[in-house]
Amino acid sequence: MAEYRIEFLKTAEKELAKLLEKGFKLLIKYKLLLMMPFEKCPVCIGELIEKKVAKLLRGGVNIASISVPAEVCLSCGERLYSQETVRHFAALRAKLKRGETQEFHLLGQSFEIV
Repeated sequence: MAEYRIEFLKTAEKELAKLLEKGFKLLIKYKLLLMMPFEKCPVCIGELIEKKVAKLLRGGVNIASISVPAEVCLSCGERLYSQETVRHFAALRAKLKRGETQEFHLLGQSFEIV
């Protein structure tokens, strides 16, 4: 009985190693795909066009609106942003969260309806 368990564990360990290796390879392929521009919408396979869009960014209690280029699906409206634009979003969100809004133009006030 003990020999059976040992053999089972060895087999399970080998299978797990194979699955982890496959998963790692899939993860690398997925990351490479994310870096490549899409020809069609990844959500609905619709046609993409490039246009300027308004994006609301929130950081802490602050919110900012920014106009950025995006690939927009004509069918479902999905927006795809470049990696550079997404990094810019992250930097702006961090500034908003820290309250570093001196360089932003004040548009008005925001209110929450409760």
